[in-house]
Amino acid sequence: MIIVLAAGVSTVLLNQVDESLCHFQHSYLLGLPKGLFPISSTPSLSWCYQFFSKQSDIHDRVYVVASAQSFKPYERWAIDVGLPAGHVLSIGTAELRDPKNAFLDSLGVALRLACAPTNSSDSHTLMGIDQEITIIGSDFLPDQHLLSSWTVLPRHVSVLVSSTGSSLIALKVSAEVVPLLLEYIDLCQMQLWQTKAPCVGSNESTAQPTTTYDQLLAWLDQNGKLSKHILPVDDPISKWMDPAVSLADYHSYWKSFQPNLPRIVAPLSCIPNIHHRVYARIGLMGNPSDGFYGKTISTTISNFWADVTLVPNADSSDSSCCFVANKICDHISFGSIHTAHQVAKIDGYDGASRLLLATIRIFVQHCNTNNIPLVRRGMRIIYQTNIPRQVGLAGSSSLVIALLKSLLKFNSISEATIPLWKQANMALSAETDELGITAGLQDRIVQVYGGCVHMDFDRKLMTNRSFGEYQPLSTSGIPLNLWMAFVRQPKESGKVHHTVKTRFEKGDLDVVEGMKQLGKLADEAKTAMQVNDSFALAQLFDANFALRRQLYGDAVIGVQTLRIIELAHQHGHAAKLSGSGGCVIGIWREKDASKFVAQTRELRSELEREGFIFCFVDIPKTY
Repeated sequence: MIIVLAAGVSTVLLNQVDESLCHFQHSYLLGLPKGLFPISSTPSLSWCYQFFSKQSDIHDRVYVVASAQSFKPYERWAIDVGLPAGHVLSIGTAELRDPKNAFLDSLGVALRLACAPTNSSDSHTLMGIDQEITIIGSDFLPDQHLLSSWTVLPRHVSVLVSSTGSSLIALKVSAEVVPLLLEYIDLCQMQLWQTKAPCVGSNESTAQPTTTYDQLLAWLDQNGKLSKHILPVDDPISKWMDPAVSLADYHSYWKSFQPNLPRIVAPLSCIPNIHHRVYARIGLMGNPSDGFYGKTISTTISNFWADVTLVPNADSSDSSCCFVANKICDHISFGSIHTAHQVAKIDGYDGASRLLLATIRIFVQHCNTNNIPLVRRGMRIIYQTNIPRQVGLAGSSSLVIALLKSLLKFNSISEATIPLWKQANMALSAETDELGITAGLQDRIVQVYGGCVHMDFDRKLMTNRSFGEYQPLSTSGIPLNLWMAFVRQPKESGKVHHTVKTRFEKGDLDVVEGMKQLGKLADEAKTAMQVNDSFALAQLFDANFALRRQLYGDAVIGVQTLRIIELAHQHGHAAKLSGSGGCVIGIWREKDASKFVAQTRELRSELEREGFIFCFVDIPKTY
């Protein structure tokens, strides 16, 4: 088995690509992780894949563990080279602590896949392998001489590092060491989880332990399981894997060809770009009553986000507006016709550009109607997102609002001219009126305001003034142990609302009363959060889901979502849907907090074993 660790590879190279948006010739690199940068017209990782493929048939034995930021590019790469898309795994967040800790997180995900307990004993068996696991970074470059000797390295754990000792090159782990290695990683991560254990009346976090791969290697060395092999610092492998590799280095050394770059229509200006990031959101309570004159509480989360950057044209008289194509967000090019087929099967047919175009239409239409002047200067619109599609995390509205906020700043339009509530209404209109997407105001309100918001969509308020009462809440009331899990095969969230919406409009008493009850739960949750009562909040989580299940039925909620809820309940957690897709959020519901770590560890293992993604929720620190 070959495991490619692609999370945490944040380098000078990637940062410089992001910072060079004025230089249109670099746009083809935007959104690409370092492991997919072209080297002699071939993605860096493909060189390694081709080499190992020549040694043996590795089609079913290669796994890539990525962050949320790099998940989609690596999934597309996997399809291109013929790997099953399911062999690209995610650690569940794009918010990484640092590269070394990301190494432990992603290695743990991979080893849990490879190692599972037997039914007969406490020993472990490996699934799909009977010898060793080769673990490499996503920017690993093959070397014929090195890899020839790699096959005869000593047993247990062999490590290749640079001569400075600062760069890990590769790991070779024998089968019998895998359970021991996984045990150590779990122990390190459980120490971190202790800081998330619920405490009555307080959500203050304690100091977090340091867990790095340096400690892991030291532990392996102490236990006689480590064989370290030094590479000269000028070796091509260690040079390419050096985080200090710059964009200039790439163009002058690593890219040995001149690609066909998009033709530059006009030079771009050096005046400041306008950048806006909008985080994903989860519905904490009351959803989906926002579309039925109810009440909800939602919060933005920093696990995932959407970015929009406006690059002003150099010539102020140049009014041209151009979307800089992002082949991950919009399906514009493929490795083959078979890749196009697989991408359509996984991601469907709707890209990001339609959302951006609808946003521009609504924005310009509103400004024209209300005599709000717009600047003549045009721009290039650059966009990207790492929010999982159609799992109920408000991915589409994130892009819409990121562009809307950027356009407001570009045209120097203040909140006094277009207030926050109106911005949310405009974002909703872009999707519902322009694109026919079934959606509610909840997502747009919390993403426009930012942070945690209690929303009251009272019918009289909405009818008389077109907006409700929106009250920002402190995020300190959100339990530290809040987690989320979601399915790998999501569904269109708009389809979930359709039947219930029709019944509501016809005055179905069960639906009308059910939505009122969901709204009351939001009020009770606000009270619980204000006094940091996580146990009361947990009971409300379960009540919210039970009522939603009664209204929608199991067929609409889905077998996979019900399975996540079932496993959560079995391991002491309350759980509910975060939106109208397949994402579930949960918190510890038992009075006895001493079992939290062990039960949560079991829950995570069960979920990952069944193909779900599990991670703790990260709350943006700016709120």
